[in-house]
Amino acid sequence: MKSIETRITSLYVREDGVLVLDIKPNQVFSKRDAEEVIAAAYAIGKGKKFKNLILVGEHTIADIEAVKLSCSEKGSIYKLADAFVINSFPQRLIANFYMKVVKPITPTRFFTKCEDAEKWLAEVVAEKEAVVYLVGSILFKRYFIPKFFMISLVFSFIGFEGIERFAGIFM
Repeated sequence: MKSIETRITSLYVREDGVLVLDIKPNQVFSKRDAEEVIAAAYAIGKGKKFKNLILVGEHTIADIEAVKLSCSEKGSIYKLADAFVINSFPQRLIANFYMKVVKPITPTRFFTKCEDAEKWLAEVVAEKEAVVYLVGSILFKRYFIPKFFMISLVFSFIGFEGIERFAGIFM
C-alpha cells in the first residue's frame, strides 16, 4: 500500500479503493495543504478519482481558502465523494459553512463516527452509479442516443471504473 506524507496529512489507499486522508490534530489546514493533498492524490492514483475518507484530527480546522479550493473544480478533480470524520464544535461550524455557503460539487457529508462515514461512502457511489445506469438505459433504448455519447456520459459521471462496469449495457 502506497502512502504519501504531506506537511500535516498522511494519505493512503485502502484495499477497497478508498483514499484515506489522516490529518494531524491541532493544525490549521491551509490552501497550501489542500494543494499538497491534490498533488498527493494524483501521485497515488495517477489521475484516478477516489472516494475519500477524511479523518480530521482533533481541534484541526480549515481556513477559508482551503475550503474554497476543496469545493472547487480544481479541488475536486480526483474525487468521487468526501466523507469527513470530525469531532469538535468548531469543526461542525466549518462543516456547516462548507455545505451551506461554499457548496461542494461532489457528494460530501460530515460524520462523528468513522463507521457511519464508511457506510455512506459505499452507498453514495452505488446510488450515483444506479442513477447513471437507469438514465443511460432509458436514453439509449427510448431515444437511440449514439453509443459513444452514452459511454462518455457514464464516464463523465463515474469515471473509468464505471465505464468498465457499465459499457456492457451500451454494446
